[in-house]
Amino acid sequence: MREHDYQRRLKSDLEKWIAQGIISKKNAEDIIKKLPSSQIADRLPSIIAVLGAVLICFGILAFVAANWYGIAKGARLALLAAGMWAAYGSAVVLQNRGSVWLYEAMVLIGVGFYAISIVLIAQMYHIDGHYPDAIFMASAGALVAAWLARSTSALVMAIAAITLWTGLEIIEFNVRFHWPFLIVWCVLTASAFQLRSRIGYHLVTLSFGFWATLTVFMSFSLAVGGAISQLASLAFFVLAIALVFTHHLHKNLPD
Repeated sequence: MREHDYQRRLKSDLEKWIAQGIISKKNAEDIIKKLPSSQIADRLPSIIAVLGAVLICFGILAFVAANWYGIAKGARLALLAAGMWAAYGSAVVLQNRGSVWLYEAMVLIGVGFYAISIVLIAQMYHIDGHYPDAIFMASAGALVAAWLARSTSALVMAIAAITLWTGLEIIEFNVRFHWPFLIVWCVLTASAFQLRSRIGYHLVTLSFGFWATLTVFMSFSLAVGGAISQLASLAFFVLAIALVFTHHLHKNLPD
């Protein structure tokens, strides 16, 4: 049970116990004083700072992209590298100071610089290729950042990017069974367990459900009689498995 839910349940029980005469009001107040204080108000400035840092970062990147052709190639590369490493360096400093939210924000900004660098460098040197591969590279960079920095935000970025990658491969390029996703998914799942990230558990489950549903739809032809009902049944089955697995993780694994 989460700390917030536990405190709410305990306070409700204390009120009932006071009414039933099991404990006195003074004893209940003493118990409540022993509980950790809520940190929502303390976290609000940090959350705003995270959002502000991310918006400022992408504002700078938008400005650079708008003036991209007016900057020399060497200066472009230096600017992208400096922005990325400045973000990661700031993350190290903030981690040492115990600023968890700002630390996650800086790691996220560093991952964002890396992902946008892939696109801008490809544009600068006229590199053509299979464009979902760029999304895969961005996901790989985010996953490495998640491992090295033990960052939940980087892990979330990696899962989101890899889900987009497999979706594009299946939908845009008609890949009926995108098996490379399963390999990457196993790595992401292991990373979520290693980081003990509850949001990671949930997202990898949803990502697998998304891939499985698309694979089912691509594996059957709608011209076959009864295919629509089969697809709907299989889709619901996949979603049910995802929900059961997520519920199991929620009950048995730590935050």
